Amino acid sequence: MNARLDRMDRLASGGHFILDYKSGPCKVAAWLGARPDEPQVPMYALGAAGDVAAVAFAQVKTGEMAFKGLARAPDLVPGVKTVDKDRVAKVHGTWDKVGRAVACRARHARAAASRQAMRA
Repeated sequence: MNARLDRMDRLASGGHFILDYKSGPCKVAAWLGARPDEPQVPMYALGAAGDVAAVAFAQVKTGEMAFKGLARAPDLVPGVKTVDKDRVAKVHGTWDKVGRAVACRARHARAAASRQAMRA
């Protein structure tokens, strides 16, 4: 599996902000399912060298420009919610718990992809 990070910025308040540009529909819930539909952002966060404070899709569709993501603290990035304010993510409880859940799912996704590649 090959992936390339679209963008990672250092926030003035500290920590990194990971962005994945999307021209079509995008939802944070796509990171959090048992089998994530969009696993790349969580995987980028897991592989980041520094402290990750926020992750988001940067929707660049004409007329629908917005950040859609999660942050560990309020007001880090315009439009990006904290875990407790996101309907889907808040079931995990905290930023750290979301990270652990996503890490677990990413490991399972990588293992499944490896098994599939070995069968091909």
